[in-house]
Amino acid sequence: MATELEVRHGGEFIGHLVEEIGGGWAFVYSPALQRHNPGQKVLSLNFPPREQPYRGDDLTALFRNLLPDGDIRRQLARKIGVSEGNDFGLLGAIAGDCPGALVLVGPGEPWLGESAVRPLTEPELRNVVAALPSHPLLLEVEGARFTLPGEHHKIPVRVVSGQIALTLGNTLSSHIAKPAKPGLRESVMNEGFCLELARELGLPTVNATVRHGPATLLLLERMDRHYIDGAWAAIHMEDFAQLMGVPPEQKFQREGGLGTRDCIECIKRYSVMPAADIRVFLRWLVFCYLIGNGGGHAKQLTMRHLPDGPRLSPLYGLMSTHVYPALNGRLAMSIGAEDRPDWIIPARWRELADEAGIKSAYVLSLVRELAALTPHSAAKVAEHFQREHGFASIIRQIRRLIELRARQILVSLEAEQL
Repeated sequence: MATELEVRHGGEFIGHLVEEIGGGWAFVYSPALQRHNPGQKVLSLNFPPREQPYRGDDLTALFRNLLPDGDIRRQLARKIGVSEGNDFGLLGAIAGDCPGALVLVGPGEPWLGESAVRPLTEPELRNVVAALPSHPLLLEVEGARFTLPGEHHKIPVRVVSGQIALTLGNTLSSHIAKPAKPGLRESVMNEGFCLELARELGLPTVNATVRHGPATLLLLERMDRHYIDGAWAAIHMEDFAQLMGVPPEQKFQREGGLGTRDCIECIKRYSVMPAADIRVFLRWLVFCYLIGNGGGHAKQLTMRHLPDGPRLSPLYGLMSTHVYPALNGRLAMSIGAEDRPDWIIPARWRELADEAGIKSAYVLSLVRELAALTPHSAAKVAEHFQREHGFASIIRQIRRLIELRARQILVSLEAEQL
């Protein structure tokens, strides 16, 4: 089992990740990059180029947050033949096409470039989706080498003339294909609707398409990829857990993960336009409350490394989880001191504002605005969405939940003015 991996930023070698005796990890920049220059490719906003190696929990968290979670992780470990806790071994086996621009390969491994793409017929696509529960991340497909965080099955793909293709080796994907989530009725329609609703309300989101056929999929354009000079290139990005050194098993605030104050601090620390990005974050938080998104944790928020500086990325992973009785009905981040939606009153939003050092009147104005607009926008989007994709009863349930939550908070705000 490898104890050293080459780390590449896109196709450029930037350094080595080493598993040291005793289990600790160290990263050392390549000699060519050890002196920091503006515009230089960097491992992380937290780890600029230098001669000395980087070590510690924050470094480990950066890389561990690239790996999938839950059952997918356990299955991968069994198939690779390593223990579930062997993060270094997992990275060495699957971290070819990663979120952002990082690629981890064995020392001296050849760079395949853009040639390894395998188009899929519709029957083949259906078979690939059907195989995911027993073959996570298509590990046993020759040349398939990629990793995506999360607990649900999905695959990075390339869309070529409207046809979905697998990307192999370190070939970059352009989209994420998300099939239906087992046990969650009409999950593709749920997430597709919520993303379209967010866009209607002016929130920046990834572009998404519900793709019908033998396998119904939600096809998401990757926000960490762009097409330039006839080829796909990676845009580096880091999620908030990576930036703040939080391990992946602490996604939710109640597990020790990041809360709203931490996320706002993250934006203030790294964004070149913090006021604009904090506004987007707060509106995302209100939107998650209204639609009942219990999966709105810090790993769903990312910062892209753009030419003008780091900025909050377009939003993704928006779906109503609270319409499923089998799932937890709490929020991933507390509003003030409360994560139970039915217990969130205006005073909790004021607590949030006070903790973050933001004027409570500003926060409450965003709450009032979205609570007033979202039910009407949901009706408009539902009509268009179901005309395009067919009837889905889950959308009716999401609209009822939105109307209930919006009415609760608006009535509470009005009562305070009496």
